[in-house]
Amino acid sequence: MTYKTHLSTGLLFSSTVFLLIYEIELSPVLIILLIISTVLGSSAPDLDTPTGELWHKVPGGSLISRIVHPVFIGGHRHLSHSIIGLGIFTGLFYLLTHLTH
Repeated sequence: MTYKTHLSTGLLFSSTVFLLIYEIELSPVLIILLIISTVLGSSAPDLDTPTGELWHKVPGGSLISRIVHPVFIGGHRHLSHSIIGLGIFTGLFYLLTHLTH
């Protein structure tokens, strides 16, 4: 998948979940937060490659990508595209959201 297909899939999923399943009322702030979180979340599978599109859009992304790249064992499409990787990222997300309360 490319950056655009990751983003398209993320937007479709977010729209489906938040508008059709949960039927939330959207405010301008919530729309902005949903778009930002969708872009970041749908780009996450390609964070294991220094040439990922998101790294080009973030200030200092080239440097950050070189620091993060060794963390992903096996290179691109290994940890971040696996069930184990999904579990790790889900666990980290869960911890981050519950530690902030």
